Amino acid sequence: MISGADAFSINIDPPSVWISPAPNTSHSGTIIVENRGEEDLAIRSYSEDWVFASDRSKEFKKAGTTPLSCSNWISIYPKNFTLWPGKSQQVQYTVTIPPEASGGYNSVIFFESNVESPAGSSSSRVILAGRIGSIIYANVKGRSNKAASVTQYLVSKPDENKPLNIKMIMNNDGNTILSAEGTAIVMDKEGKVFGRVDIPKFYLLPGEKAAAKAVWFGKLDEGLYDVVTSVDYGAGLPLIAEKEITVKAGLRKEF
Repeated sequence: MISGADAFSINIDPPSVWISPAPNTSHSGTIIVENRGEEDLAIRSYSEDWVFASDRSKEFKKAGTTPLSCSNWISIYPKNFTLWPGKSQQVQYTVTIPPEASGGYNSVIFFESNVESPAGSSSSRVILAGRIGSIIYANVKGRSNKAASVTQYLVSKPDENKPLNIKMIMNNDGNTILSAEGTAIVMDKEGKVFGRVDIPKFYLLPGEKAAAKAVWFGKLDEGLYDVVTSVDYGAGLPLIAEKEITVKAGLRKEF
């Protein structure tokens, strides 16, 4: 017997879409939905809004209810279809940008199916709902301004047997969605690099603050060091923050 979880095994490509249509134009694209399970699935496709929660996870909302929503600008075809095991379906979406739109907007296109699962007896069954979504980022061409600033830069004390925690808090000062990633390095006053840590890609909606974080495990002898963080957010010049730290005898970092 196939469980509901095993039956709902869907893959989508791409999992996210970045588009930049001009005002009063449309952009069309295709999302491929693949059934990797062992049962036929009746798929329903629709759009919803989303916002970032405090932990940077996504909270999904009813379409058209958030300030940066483009959900009601999206048409989807087909909205309903059957997906057989091992088969895929091309789903076309079209985003139509209103003439007055400016800045960045977002949505998600969900693909949802209900699957029957045994509930422990031959006379009862449970309906399980599963869904997977492709995130839509839409920045209006010619009316999108990328701008960001560092509001705080924090580096933990280089105490013995503790990692060096690095956090750059940045603000999205523009009107568009930012995709950012960066690097933090630890170097001495002569420019010798002792450590380098990549900062994974993260996103900021207009007006949001978010932290670019890095943790470095390494060894520092007594002396002065600079911790430099650089974040590229797609505007040409990256954001850069620097802080000097002092390692004293007896507080050398060794891991």
